[in-house]
Amino acid sequence: MPAFGLRVGTDVQVIADIEASVRRHGRRYLDRVFTTQEVVACGGYDAEPNLIAPGLAARFSAKEALLKALRPTAIIPEWRDIEIVSMPGGWLSVQLTGAAKEIADESALIDLQVSVSHDGPVAVATVVGIERRRTAS
Repeated sequence: MPAFGLRVGTDVQVIADIEASVRRHGRRYLDRVFTTQEVVACGGYDAEPNLIAPGLAARFSAKEALLKALRPTAIIPEWRDIEIVSMPGGWLSVQLTGAAKEIADESALIDLQVSVSHDGPVAVATVVGIERRRTAS
């Protein structure tokens, strides 16, 4: 058995659904699902919902994709346990805390990479993780 394996997750999100949630629930929705850094990276709390929805939909899709890669069984992480961080060069990285970090550590995931895109009505994200497999002694 190879010493390493791959974990992959992909998700597609309808941008209009995120926009509708922002319009309907406002800050309460944003603070339940996204970190402050994620909201600011998409335009901030005062931005028009139609302007921040594409970036937020991409981040929501990344969170869903990450859950698929983590494969949680007993505990489902909180949305804010998964943060999609904007890097200075424009790419995104994944920062885990709480239950999401515990699951990744227990699964021996040593690297997680995320790629997102949005165009037209949808956003899509893929997460790939390297899993260090335990070898029999």
